[in-house]
Amino acid sequence: MSSKELSASNPNPNTREDDDQKAGVFRRRARYVRAIAEASRASAEARLEKAEQDRIAAKASRQTAEADRRAAEEYRRSAKKLRQAAR
Repeated sequence: MSSKELSASNPNPNTREDDDQKAGVFRRRARYVRAIAEASRASAEARLEKAEQDRIAAKASRQTAEADRRAAEEYRRSAKKLRQAAR
């Protein structure tokens, strides 16, 4: 086979190098995409944790407000009874 025929059957003699380079590019892209996905997952987990903490804090706040409301209502009733007794 002459070199002309070889070049016709294999237009790029560096195909193996090109394939290796392409594979390297694909590996780097895959690592980048995985890193982005991991960062996104970590961010989502942090948001979920923050939301859970906010929910717990809101529940505690509601419980405190309810206890304060009950105490104020009891105080109001006691004051009313004392006023009635003073008459």
